[in-house]
Amino acid sequence: RFFPSMKEDIFEFCISNAECMTLGVRKQSNGMGGYILNSRWQKNFWLLA
Repeated sequence: RFFPSMKEDIFEFCISNAECMTLGVRKQSNGMGGYILNSRWQKNFWLLA
């Protein structure tokens, strides 16, 4: 489990340094808290905001 500031730093690093990686983040459902980070390389990925 990451501390809040460390978790934010990891996400910022991934977003800033990934050229074509998709990232998925979801909360753990087992009651322990924390997040699960999934990554996958994609050739054509659109970020919709």
